[in-house]
Amino acid sequence: MAQFIHNLMEKTPALVNAAVTYSKPQLATFWYHAKVVLIPPTPAEISRAIQSLKEIVNSAQTGSFKQLTELAGKGSTLAASQKAPGL
Repeated sequence: MAQFIHNLMEKTPALVNAAVTYSKPQLATFWYHAKVVLIPPTPAEISRAIQSLKEIVNSAQTGSFKQLTELAGKGSTLAASQKAPGL
């Protein structure tokens, strides 16, 4: 048991160094993307989001969305699905 602990203590610094060396590039990429994605919205973006929601509600109330072409409807759906997670 003492030999096992001794061997483990000898190998621990090498294992930690290998883990740090391996994870540095991945962590750098993660932090780069986290800084870009996790920026809080600016007041201008908030006002645009509110205006967009008002347009969606108005479209639902008046039924004007029924007049869209299939391509425009798909584009609007994709745009809305990308905006929704950030709200």
